[in-house]
Amino acid sequence: MVPFHQTYASWIAEVEPVLAQRDVVYDLGTFCFLILLLYLFETISFRFVCAGGLGHKLLRYLLAPGVLIHEIGHFCVALLSGFRDIRLTLLPDDRAPNVLGHVEFRYRPGLMSYLGLILTAIAPLPFGILSLLGLVYFIDIDTDILLNAPNIWELDAFVDFMRWVVIGLSELPWWQSSLFLYLYMVITLTMMPSFQDIRSLLKPLLFVSALLSLLAFGLSMTSFTIIPFLHYSLLLLIKGLQICLSASFVGVVFIGILHSILIVGRLLPSRLASGTT
Repeated sequence: MVPFHQTYASWIAEVEPVLAQRDVVYDLGTFCFLILLLYLFETISFRFVCAGGLGHKLLRYLLAPGVLIHEIGHFCVALLSGFRDIRLTLLPDDRAPNVLGHVEFRYRPGLMSYLGLILTAIAPLPFGILSLLGLVYFIDIDTDILLNAPNIWELDAFVDFMRWVVIGLSELPWWQSSLFLYLYMVITLTMMPSFQDIRSLLKPLLFVSALLSLLAFGLSMTSFTIIPFLHYSLLLLIKGLQICLSASFVGVVFIGILHSILIVGRLLPSRLASGTT
């Protein structure tokens, strides 16, 4: 069995050439900006859901597969965390039109419960990523195309990326490409933890962060460091967010166009009727 310090040294030697070309501050800023953009697209899509009328009902059901994955993530992690009286609600009645689903549970305060609360709150993100990976696997699309997703503000690269996506989808049967595009957009639009999720994890996150800071400080007294691990993990997260953000952008545009068509369809008969009187 290879000693841990040798494994650690070999891993550091592999990632150092990659990390040497990166600026951790820039990467952290890019990560935060991508998160903000994902939340922006999610907020815009839910604004359309809350707009009322036929569009409200239609968009609620269009987003239902992604919402189901989102809430199943909460439910499964809450169950594994040992929480009690767990209840999942999907697409509640119109008395709460801005809520597409939620999970309720009870817990006893404590360190393990705080860890469980954090993991439960962020569960939709890894569950969404796993769902996207499963979707790519079963639809059998070229993963190299998706892995080359650039930042959406790099316009030339993004347009070229979308062109290759369209080419890749055109090689599939029409129903497979349509199903893939629909589910991919819906999952990415609903995979982020909601604002209620973020509020619920603030207190336990501060507590656990303090303990991790003490752990990092203790490790700094030794020959080991966790900074390369964190930086490399950050790069992987950025790549995943770039892939998700491209699909979210297309999804928001699609929902916006659909919502506009529904508004025009609702207003046009009344305009025609007023014009004939």
